[in-house]
Amino acid sequence: MTGEEIIKILSSKNLESGGYGSSETMFAYEPDYPELGPCPIVDKLGDREGGGEDSHIVRHFTNHDVYIKITGFYSSYNGCDWDSGFEEVKPKENQAEVN
Repeated sequence: MTGEEIIKILSSKNLESGGYGSSETMFAYEPDYPELGPCPIVDKLGDREGGGEDSHIVRHFTNHDVYIKITGFYSSYNGCDWDSGFEEVKPKENQAEVN
């Protein structure tokens, strides 16, 4: 399956009755996509107190070798608002300098 096909499935989830409020919130916290296989978090920033205002989560859909990302922002009043929608991303190797 392509990234575009996975995003279509993720976006089509009707989650209002599940208490998540949005498909992005479900993606961030408790994904349940048996038709897509395992999707561990491989990169995460923010989404909690002290974690910074900008947030993102990247999951790797291992059966399809596709990486999907959502971004948002954290506020102590609301928690994390995942407002970006889904996007396919490619992994980058860490390019930290060695001293």
